[in-house]
Amino acid sequence: MDTVNCIVWDVDPVIFNIGSFSLHWYGLIFGLGLMLGYFLLIWQFKRPKYPEDMAIALFYYMFGGMLVGAFLGHRIFYEWDRL
Repeated sequence: MDTVNCIVWDVDPVIFNIGSFSLHWYGLIFGLGLMLGYFLLIWQFKRPKYPEDMAIALFYYMFGGMLVGAFLGHRIFYEWDRL
C-alpha cells in the first residue's frame, strides 16, 4: 500500500470566528514570525550597542519586503495568469 494514499490533510484554515472576523492559520504564523523577527532584530542590534532607531528602520524595510514577496509568491505560484 502506498503511504501517500494514507495521509489525509483536511485542516480547516480558519482558527476561529468572532462575528465577521475570522483568524486564519497563515495570518497567525505571519504575525508570530514578524514579532519574533522584530525581537530578534532588536536583540542583535543591542548586543554591539547599535542605536535602536536603525533596527526599527530596518524592520520597516523587512516588513515591506515581506508584503511584496508574499504578493509576488502568491501570484507566481497560484495565479500566474493574473501576473
